[in-house]
Amino acid sequence: MEAAFHRWLERPPYDMDPADLARSLRRYGWDFDDHGRRREICANVAYRLEPEPLPAGGAPAEQRCPWCTSPLWVALDGDPADPRFAAALAHTGWRGRLRILTCFFCTTYATIFTQVSPDSAATWSAHTTQPAHLKKRKPLPEDPPAVRLAPGAERHGEYEGHDCEGGSTLGGRPGWIQDPDFPDCPACGKLMSYIGAVAGGDTIGQDHGVHFLFLHAPCGLAATVSQFD
Repeated sequence: MEAAFHRWLERPPYDMDPADLARSLRRYGWDFDDHGRRREICANVAYRLEPEPLPAGGAPAEQRCPWCTSPLWVALDGDPADPRFAAALAHTGWRGRLRILTCFFCTTYATIFTQVSPDSAATWSAHTTQPAHLKKRKPLPEDPPAVRLAPGAERHGEYEGHDCEGGSTLGGRPGWIQDPDFPDCPACGKLMSYIGAVAGGDTIGQDHGVHFLFLHAPCGLAATVSQFD
């Protein structure tokens, strides 16, 4: 099947638009490397992400959202010494500690990109595009949830979790609430790898909304995509 899809992309059958086929494949997480081999963008193993309260007073605001000035939230802090992180991120090619920052609130309006490096550094990326309607008004700053997420037990399946309390997941495959929305890396155009999801039930106590997390290791870019029911 993989060979056929790649062949159709290179030499489409009569009346088949290769651009439409490529969009359909990418929408559902299919991608190919430069040699025509399928590139796996999801992990075949999944673990719970358990919410833990931050110490009294919370964590100091390292950076603030340039749009609403809210403190940026650490959506994921992955220690490579933990075999669960190593297994869940093996398909990405990432080496080192991974910290993903995002604006818990503005990711509602747009995909938030973070520049990341193996020494755990993370900064808001200039590739993040502000929607036009947000430029006309300035949202008020708010404090993000005072929780951090730590890896827990292995899940029974790759699609388990996501959209409810206890649904936050490291690895596995996205359980989309709306249409699939795998982001392209804004630096090189390659499809970004899926690495996990943070459920609203684990952060704000409401089973409403999920932050899906992505990574493109070669360019050092992470992304947060939010969907709501």
